[in-house]
Amino acid sequence: MRVMRVLSVAIALLVPSLALAQDPDPGAARASAQRTVDCLERVNHDLEATMRLLRDAARQTESTSANARRDAVHMVTSLQQRAADLARALKDCVPEDAHLTPQTVVREPTGNEASVREHNDIPSVEQDARLADNVHAIVGQRVDGTGHIDDAHVKRGIRVAAGRMERCYEQLVNRGALQTGQLNLVFSITSRGRVRGVRVERSTFDNARFDRCVQNAGEHIRPGAGASGGDVRYSYTLRFGPSS
Repeated sequence: MRVMRVLSVAIALLVPSLALAQDPDPGAARASAQRTVDCLERVNHDLEATMRLLRDAARQTESTSANARRDAVHMVTSLQQRAADLARALKDCVPEDAHLTPQTVVREPTGNEASVREHNDIPSVEQDARLADNVHAIVGQRVDGTGHIDDAHVKRGIRVAAGRMERCYEQLVNRGALQTGQLNLVFSITSRGRVRGVRVERSTFDNARFDRCVQNAGEHIRPGAGASGGDVRYSYTLRFGPSS
């Protein structure tokens, strides 16, 4: 991937400036390298998703619908903020004890704060909503598309699938992977009231089986109405786990 090649070059340029220990520990270095690679892969995944959405938003600015053009302008601003957040997240992939010169550490916001910043200018369908005992919608927002559908239908549709998402979490816990975290569930509603293009993005769960389960649950979103004027795409930031 082009983005990963750029990141690899950047890391290569940083290596000479690292202050190496007198007695290098290969095991510690290997573990540290793997953590950095895992972090870079997560940032790269988010960068690619952000770039896709920016391209879609740029195309939508040429829509014949005034509402769609307005939404696209808001989305461009929000996605640019997300890109800035990812740039800071990239810096955090490098351990603080690497002693880079100059060394600047900027922490990326997490949890609700991060979600609000990432979606700062896009109107919300809903926020801080309990969908099931262990499934909570931090924020649900329209992120693309030329169509229109009432928010009530979107909220109804996500709740139809919430029981299946709850079972995904229960299965995760039963497998001994007790944890909490969040992910983005992205989906489109068509003019025929169907859901398509369901994806899980930005998952903090290190569990591909759980992510697939939630994605499959998302296929069962049933809004009960179709979008007028074209498809509409939504992104729901979901938190899984007991309420704090």
